Amino acid sequence: MPEQRRERLFSVGRIRRYNGGQRIYSIGDIADGFYMIMSGGVNLISYPAPGRQILGQAMKSGSWFGEVSFMDNKPRYYDAVAVGSTKLMMISSSSWKRIAQQDSLFIGDLALLCCERVRMASENMGIFSISDSRSRLIRLLLNLSEDRERAARGIHMSQAEIADMMGITRQTVNRILRGLEAEGFLSLLYSSITVTDRRGLEALLLVHKPERV
Repeated sequence: MPEQRRERLFSVGRIRRYNGGQRIYSIGDIADGFYMIMSGGVNLISYPAPGRQILGQAMKSGSWFGEVSFMDNKPRYYDAVAVGSTKLMMISSSSWKRIAQQDSLFIGDLALLCCERVRMASENMGIFSISDSRSRLIRLLLNLSEDRERAARGIHMSQAEIADMMGITRQTVNRILRGLEAEGFLSLLYSSITVTDRRGLEALLLVHKPERV
């Protein structure tokens, strides 16, 4: 999005702050706007079966979310939950309609944002379908620690949440993480993972051979 339109969009946004674990919206809610993460993070969670929770995406600072339901005018299909102290900018329906009527190029910008979401999901599915558990977990850690802010404060996700997101057992996640910690690539605390050697993890993806799980 060109800087001029970006500034215009930001000028109509509203700042909202959430504590860790606080729900931003729930499955089935009417999509009354979409959001950008200014600081903190947001987990998008679904429930495919009773008692079964899946972490669909872990969104980081700088990411947009909520735009798909907003654009197709259908109910939210994820719970959105704040990860740590989180600051969001919300673009409400009324604000969006006003600026889109003034400049129709904003509609194309939102469509591109939705396309990026679909492309990202497709690429992740492709990577996850051909990679072993260790490589998939390394890719996830690199993605979640990509921005400096989140890298500095650590990745605040439980091993159970990571297991749900990857579709593997918590025991497998723990084994891989303990191995990576022993090799000096990361440090583990309670519900927190800090990547200490990003370049080393990136290099592992180039040489790691699939393992059996």
